Amino acid sequence: MRTSHGVLLLTPMRTAFSWCGLIFAVLVSPLVSQSSSPVTVQWPDADKPILKLLFAGFTRVGLVNGTGIYTSDVTAQNLSDQSLPRSVFTVNILDTNGVKIGKARLRLDAIPPYRTCKSQVQFSAAGTPAKVSLIAGRTIPLSVKSVPPGASFSVDGEDAGVTPKVYDFTIGLHTIEFHKEGYAPGSTQLDVGADELPGGSVSLELGGLSQDTVELRDGTTLTGDLISMSLADAVFQSEGKAKTLDRNQIKKIFLVERVSTNLNSADKDIVELQDGTAVLGEILSMSAKDVVVRRNGRELYIERKLVKKIIHEEAGAPRTPAEHTAPSH
Repeated sequence: MRTSHGVLLLTPMRTAFSWCGLIFAVLVSPLVSQSSSPVTVQWPDADKPILKLLFAGFTRVGLVNGTGIYTSDVTAQNLSDQSLPRSVFTVNILDTNGVKIGKARLRLDAIPPYRTCKSQVQFSAAGTPAKVSLIAGRTIPLSVKSVPPGASFSVDGEDAGVTPKVYDFTIGLHTIEFHKEGYAPGSTQLDVGADELPGGSVSLELGGLSQDTVELRDGTTLTGDLISMSLADAVFQSEGKAKTLDRNQIKKIFLVERVSTNLNSADKDIVELQDGTAVLGEILSMSAKDVVVRRNGRELYIERKLVKKIIHEEAGAPRTPAEHTAPSH
């Protein structure tokens, strides 16, 4: 049952909620404002533009010490029949009177002919932004080197040439990747500052491969140890197992340099194969199926049918070894 007392109690509650909503609106409104009108700029000029930039208004997202923090989504359209490379622009922020009140940096990815790309700028301004003007960002030429030279390299995922080469870097952080046959790939990051002087260089020493590498014609790659190779096939040790590959499957073979150390610290055996090649190591076991040889810390399994003879040398013995012909099977 509703009473007059109930009505009197509800009235101040509604009033309180109204005041709270008003106070909340007053507190929030200075921080976030609606976006201003879109702004269109043609570059380098309106008569013969090659790039059209549409700033989808300026939205205030914060307020710091009386200075507004703004963002704007930007759509860049390539108006020419040539691809535009990655570029950086300095965006001067102007008020309605054309007075500069802020500055932003606009980065654009490469744009194919007559296509568009999206970007965004964020800046602080001491007034209300209404217009913009563009200044093309400068690039800084730096020499890109590798040890050894002759490595192909890419900048931010785009092919850039072969070292050594002078490359024009835009301001900002870049990732440089290096590739050279017979060497492990490498990468490094380079932060190019606006105050960077031309004529500098960046260099990376490529590490050697730790295992032999076989590149097959189907695009796959195997790493391990090349045991032997003939006109018909190649025997390759990978993941502890010997594999016989048809020569027609193989596109390239990269062999790492093998350096033997501490030759007198343990027995060293030589396994001579049927094709005339030999494997230096330490024989661990031998069965009717295969011969197990430890080489460079790894165990190699060699099929018995590939073995012609085994030469065993005792530790500390003269260099003339005793020969043991592999039993027939």
